[in-house]
Amino acid sequence: MMLGLGVLVGGCALVGRPEPREMEAIRGSFAYEGTSISPALVQLFSAFPTEVGPVVHAVDLTAAGVSPGFPAGVDDAGWITGEDGFAYRVVGRLDDGTHVLHTRGAGYEDEPTERVVFVVFEARYRADDTPRILMRCTGNNPIATGNTPVIVGDEVEVR
Repeated sequence: MMLGLGVLVGGCALVGRPEPREMEAIRGSFAYEGTSISPALVQLFSAFPTEVGPVVHAVDLTAAGVSPGFPAGVDDAGWITGEDGFAYRVVGRLDDGTHVLHTRGAGYEDEPTERVVFVVFEARYRADDTPRILMRCTGNNPIATGNTPVIVGDEVEVR
């Protein structure tokens, strides 16, 4: 099964300003300030099966920070799990910079759900010239429990 990815990662609203130093690291590792991004933040992008798409489309990581209120553990298979059992693993990154995540957790009426979530990072500046980093969801697709998304070229297949 092929998943559609109607994206785009256009330019950042930096207009003559330097990109924040964290951008290169976050794009390469899907970590903010050396710590895995909180499952609680990724969960905001993972819609329930009855929803059309995510309710939240972007999170300001600079404002959210890496809060100790969002503990995460990483198991041997690379799943990063939050305190409520929601988990994600990084599948990889497409050529255009889009990060591909595989998520799992309780959905509607506690039915287990799995999704492929597409995320990009953007640099912006606040009105006071403070840099900020946005994590933006560009799409998500439900997949059958037990299937695994893989990147093949610049596409995502579910096997």
